[in-house]
Amino acid sequence: MIPIQVKARVLESATVSWFVVSQEDTRGQLQQVLREGTQICLFTRQTETKYDLAVTKVDSSGQVRFESAGLWWTSAEGTRNYTSQPLVQDLISVYSSFHGRHLIVSANNNWPFFGLRVLENRRAEPTTGIDVNILNALSRKLNFSYHVEVPPDKAWGGPQKDGTVTGLIGVVARQESNFAICEITITDLRETVVDFTTSYWLESLTLVSRAPKERDRAMAVFWPFSGLVWGLIGISLLLIGPVAFVFYWLLVTYLDLEENYSLSSTSFNLFRSLVNQGNDLEGNRWPLRFLFVFWYLFCYNIYAMYSGTLTAYLAIPTFEPPIDSLTDLPKAAQDGFTIGTLKASSTEQLFRYADSGIYKEVWGLFDPLKSLLPTPDEGFDKVLAEKFVLINSEMNGEIRATVRGRDKYHFGRDTFYPHAYGIACNSGAPFRPKFDILLSWITEAGLVRRWAQEQINLVRHDVATGGHSKEGETSYSLTLNHLQAAFFLVFGGFALSVGVLLLENVVVRFFRK
Repeated sequence: MIPIQVKARVLESATVSWFVVSQEDTRGQLQQVLREGTQICLFTRQTETKYDLAVTKVDSSGQVRFESAGLWWTSAEGTRNYTSQPLVQDLISVYSSFHGRHLIVSANNNWPFFGLRVLENRRAEPTTGIDVNILNALSRKLNFSYHVEVPPDKAWGGPQKDGTVTGLIGVVARQESNFAICEITITDLRETVVDFTTSYWLESLTLVSRAPKERDRAMAVFWPFSGLVWGLIGISLLLIGPVAFVFYWLLVTYLDLEENYSLSSTSFNLFRSLVNQGNDLEGNRWPLRFLFVFWYLFCYNIYAMYSGTLTAYLAIPTFEPPIDSLTDLPKAAQDGFTIGTLKASSTEQLFRYADSGIYKEVWGLFDPLKSLLPTPDEGFDKVLAEKFVLINSEMNGEIRATVRGRDKYHFGRDTFYPHAYGIACNSGAPFRPKFDILLSWITEAGLVRRWAQEQINLVRHDVATGGHSKEGETSYSLTLNHLQAAFFLVFGGFALSVGVLLLENVVVRFFRK
């Protein structure tokens, strides 16, 4: 009954050893409920002063069995005698070698951390990845073999509100595998059902969206100034012609100025000054000189700023506003973007269970039917295929984007939610302390970073021949796309001139009759 009560009350732990004294041999009954991580020393009474001693051991097949450890008794003189070997063994020493034991490891197909080739009956064959290298290093050092199984739902998972535990975490929590390693984020909620090793990788989340498209430059000739500035320039043009005409009329009328210009002539000549074409107006009186000086200075500033800004707009591409932070997501959702992440992942839990703040606000933007995806690959494909923003881990995202074409994706400037990855073990797994020591050695030696760089180099090698401009091309050449608005203006002007010409011809003919 004791082991059953221990399980029911979640009292099993590698740091707790149970000493059980029995009147009769109960090893057969206890054998049925034993599990690795429950250390029991069983004293079975033989006589009033003598007990048979048995302790739990894990054999090479992974079965927990009782092993005889000798006799314990009290002599007539009152001295106690017992077996020479320790009753409670040092777990670090015990698990310095698994003695060729075969373990079950759970993982998902999640390169660059754990690449898999899925076989039959949930089994899978590791290919390449950071976690594959870590797993192989542990197996060589600790002398165990393993095979990999994929959870039925292929999720990372964790405890759910209905009491179930899904994904990799669920498989380990139900003791269907010995441990799971697959870019698994350590969270408080998951630690209620499994034990995590020390972390071996730390990174943050980022927003992955389609690279901002280059703005359509059909109207690029109007970009240098805002609508308000263009309006003020137009008002200035409408005013300067009549003002100059009035100046000439007053000077001719009261100061005997010989030159006289019509309203259309003064207006058109001053427009020529604005576009740097000079004018034919005479300025031989001081009022006219002052008027023209300030108008020419105005035209010089407008022309210089327009030409310089237009050149920059045409030579350097301009793009749509990027999605750089969580605060940009509400606006993106209004523009038709779907916000999403991996289903049953720690990222989903982060937003789903947020009580307040930006995380809760972002969760309100999720679409129940479209936002939660089974694999990262599907998310990166959706980013290119439709208006979709994927919330994903940095390095995982960078490598996946590089495979598909890094220039097609935009990664948010602001990262958030730093999180650590660890190996998920059965609750009370006695080998976890040994795993902690080896993982610390591996990370301190820089091996994890080295293996990560190897995965990056694999990607760089695959895409090394792509993404280059053809010979003779330059990204700074101005094309018809840059200048089409200018052609629209000139051809529109031609069409308008022809129309006015025809209209004037009709009007003149009408009045001559």
